[in-house]
Amino acid sequence: MCIRDSRRQLEALGDANDTHYLLSIFAPAGSQNYSNIELAKAARQLDFLNVQGYDMHGTWETTTNHASPLFDSPKDPSFGQGFDDEDTIAAYLAAGVPGRKLLLGVPMYGRGWTGVPNINHGLYQTSTGAAPSPAGDVLQTDGLATYGTLVAQTGFQHYFDPISLAQWAYDAATQTFWTYDTHRTASIKMFYVQNRVPGGLGGAFFWALKDDDANGSLTKTMAEGLGH
Repeated sequence: MCIRDSRRQLEALGDANDTHYLLSIFAPAGSQNYSNIELAKAARQLDFLNVQGYDMHGTWETTTNHASPLFDSPKDPSFGQGFDDEDTIAAYLAAGVPGRKLLLGVPMYGRGWTGVPNINHGLYQTSTGAAPSPAGDVLQTDGLATYGTLVAQTGFQHYFDPISLAQWAYDAATQTFWTYDTHRTASIKMFYVQNRVPGGLGGAFFWALKDDDANGSLTKTMAEGLGH
């Protein structure tokens, strides 16, 4: 079923119930994923598009990198390939999608590697594989961990990339590297959402609530940044 057909059916149901039903999609990052979508036409049928702002890099690669960078960096080995939030949003805008319909995705989980040499604090370095799942983490998957778990880890030094506006953590003793969003990066992204185009983008969303800490800290940071 195409988006147009979905919209027609929802409008028919809405007319019967005197209700407007929202229609949205998960809008992928990476030109290879969205280049075959008629984005402007799709946007006319949609209330909003949830734009993937994460999983730009992960343990399907052997080199460490930011999973959710806001901007591209000339220091990144994959520079120029569009693996960042700004290039993704810019592509949707250039394709004719109104900024007010774009929601930027923020991850509440991180991606990690191990066997990472202590060079550049582990960033853009080789690895021997996915970082072991931290003890007690609910995801129970090597290379993945929740924000709630990662923010409570000990032994890690935290670093901020002033070009990509991304953050990571590295433990030289265990040669373990994690990339994940923090209060700092989430706040910056909400400022970006509010100011990327006149009137701001449509907003932001996160994946997933269960991965936040017990106080809902990242959720609250995003809400505050959006004025809620």
